[in-house]
Amino acid sequence: MIKGLINEQLLKLRLKTGFSSAIVIFAIVTWISTVIAVVFFLIAAFVWLSQRYDSVTAALIIAGIFLALAIISLLALVLTRGRNIDRARAELTLAATARQHSAVSWMDPKMLAMGVQVLSFMGLKRIVPIAAAGFLAATLGKEWARHHARNKEPEA
Repeated sequence: MIKGLINEQLLKLRLKTGFSSAIVIFAIVTWISTVIAVVFFLIAAFVWLSQRYDSVTAALIIAGIFLALAIISLLALVLTRGRNIDRARAELTLAATARQHSAVSWMDPKMLAMGVQVLSFMGLKRIVPIAAAGFLAATLGKEWARHHARNKEPEA
């Protein structure tokens, strides 16, 4: 129960932020690639000022490669964030519909507390025969419904 609540809160957080471990990795790659691109652009500017042509071309190509890597990483980051938001939205919708379809959860802490209160009020000696009679009635009702459904089926 608590694990489900924590998971739901994490999904709501992911829905709002789009955050995940992949986002962190892509952000780190983007940051490192940007720093390297700036370093190479600075080296290229220095080499261009000092020697003029040969070394500049190589440095600009390397800086362009790192800049392209940073742009690709940034695009992957944005796409991953969007996918995380969509996935979290779908999981929250699925969890909400599952909650609506399950009328009573017996593992709900409120229901368990109420059961303990009823048990302490009535006593164990009175509850056991009532529970046995309820179980017997439920079993007989299930068998009766199954037999009744078999008799209603049209024969082919």
